[in-house]
Amino acid sequence: MSLFSRLFRRQAPTPAPQPEQAPAAEQPPPPDPAALAAQRAAEEEEALTAAIAAADQAALASLACTGFSTRIRQRAAQAIDDPARLHELIRATRGG
Repeated sequence: MSLFSRLFRRQAPTPAPQPEQAPAAEQPPPPDPAALAAQRAAEEEEALTAAIAAADQAALASLACTGFSTRIRQRAAQAIDDPARLHELIRATRGG
């Protein structure tokens, strides 16, 4: 490299200064899926107990079809004593 090329060479462009970013606010950790499932099961257990105590056939039918756990669905179906409602549930669960 000659003296002139050293003195008059193009310098690499300096990178643009990056704007300072505020420190990110700490986000809470994501909820534990097992804890959410346990909470939902407990809520449905309470709803099932209340529906059985009130003899609410519509709520029992809803829990029998859409309950979170198999145990909830089975207990709700066992608590239904109306044959017509049971027939409707059988058709609904079989897709017909």
